[in-house]
Amino acid sequence: AAFVFQRTGMDSIEPITFNAVRMSAAAIFLVFTSLVLDKFKKNDGQISENDAKEKMRSTVTGGILCGLFLAASSITQQMGIVHTTAGKAGFITAMYMLFVPIINLIIFKKRGTARLWIAVALGLAGTYLLCVKEDLSFTEGDLLILACALLFSGHILCCDKFAPKCDPVKLSAIQFTVSALISGVFAFALESPTVDKITSAAVPI
Repeated sequence: AAFVFQRTGMDSIEPITFNAVRMSAAAIFLVFTSLVLDKFKKNDGQISENDAKEKMRSTVTGGILCGLFLAASSITQQMGIVHTTAGKAGFITAMYMLFVPIINLIIFKKRGTARLWIAVALGLAGTYLLCVKEDLSFTEGDLLILACALLFSGHILCCDKFAPKCDPVKLSAIQFTVSALISGVFAFALESPTVDKITSAAVPI
């Protein structure tokens, strides 16, 4: 459903501006949620001060790194959606499920099961049939979405590394804040954000 709204939103607003606003909304919501949850948390004395500091460091570091991946992947995705259909964008983005085990094998030497690699082969075949034209080329939008899927794979692996050591809500709040800031900088540098444009795309956002 999100891809349909992301596609229709492009009728009245530029892609990076669209991304900046939706990331800002997510950041505000998650920061508020984190503050509310902190009110109800009780320190039962099982976590030492040093462990608490280390957890916070991991949360901040993980939030920043995940935010960088999230900004890069979501901006690339939104720019790609301008040049392709919502259905193709959704399918190609979902290829991150296949790229993650491939990256795990190449970089981290983690082998998956035979069933996993059958799924990878079927996913790649499906992408070929859906996206590759008769002259064996991809459209500009398809290539951008493919890059987005690779970046989302990095995002997932980054979350996988940091989430077990962190406060997950704070991690999310930081990563969306970082993504919103980066998207906002690029939006003002490369596009022309206005209140009218944002208002006209309010429903898709």
